Amino acid sequence: MHWLPTCLLAGLLGAGCTTAPDARKSNSKKGDPKTGKAAPPTAPVISPVNALSGRVMLVNGPLKYIVAEGTLGRLPAADQVLNVYRDGQRVGEVRVSQQARGANFTADIVQGELRVGDTLRSD
Repeated sequence: MHWLPTCLLAGLLGAGCTTAPDARKSNSKKGDPKTGKAAPPTAPVISPVNALSGRVMLVNGPLKYIVAEGTLGRLPAADQVLNVYRDGQRVGEVRVSQQARGANFTADIVQGELRVGDTLRSD
């Protein structure tokens, strides 16, 4: 009586382990048909992002300048133009001045109405 369930279980397990011949061929690596050697894997290309970014920390509307916080050791160059974004929409443009201390820098407002928290990016 125990041999019947055992045979059925073995038959089900054995049937699930077979692979169709076409599936085995499609999983093999492509290579040179003459030499039979597999082609070397291609490495993904990784390129560094050189865009600068920052955040507006203070806005002085009457004097048309901002104080922004950037990345320490990676501040924008003087006179570089940065775009200002709010909620993914471009809202202005600033020109970086020479004043910088630590990760903070100042910039003159060229165009737009800026607010604290806006994002600066060099596109």
